[in-house]
Amino acid sequence: MKLYFSVICLLALIWAAVCVPLSEPEASTEIQDSKTPLSFLNGAKAEEMDDLQIAKMYIAEGGHKNSNSGDIVYPKANETWHVGQKAKVVFRKADYGANETVSIFFFEKTPVLAGGPISNRVFTFKVPASAYSGHNATSLLLAVKRKNFYLQSVDSVVLHVV
Repeated sequence: MKLYFSVICLLALIWAAVCVPLSEPEASTEIQDSKTPLSFLNGAKAEEMDDLQIAKMYIAEGGHKNSNSGDIVYPKANETWHVGQKAKVVFRKADYGANETVSIFFFEKTPVLAGGPISNRVFTFKVPASAYSGHNATSLLLAVKRKNFYLQSVDSVVLHVV
């Protein structure tokens, strides 16, 4: 009988832990207005989303159509890259903090190809076959930037990959 009572108490504790919502984390002091690069999130909690989810929201909102290269200085829009070539993405010179990171990938075509502290500025990788677009189409290169694991912005460059 004691075992039965213990099991019931344990289940009640688990139920309470699952059903009682946890307190919300403190809101960021950085306020985003509707003109910021993150306005496409429409109030979604970016810190709870992975890079692919963020990229899908960015694309769905049409953020990539404005040729938003942001901090990316190379490559330029509509350049042609070749499958197998050693490519690089270069970010502008800035006072990036050690806790600012970037993940670089082709939207819906590749996993993360390069990334790390954005203070490195230059990220190299081999262009994978999965990024192929052909001469008459394009692939979208995305750079998802975070600070302390919180989304800061998404930069994009349209490229031809042949």
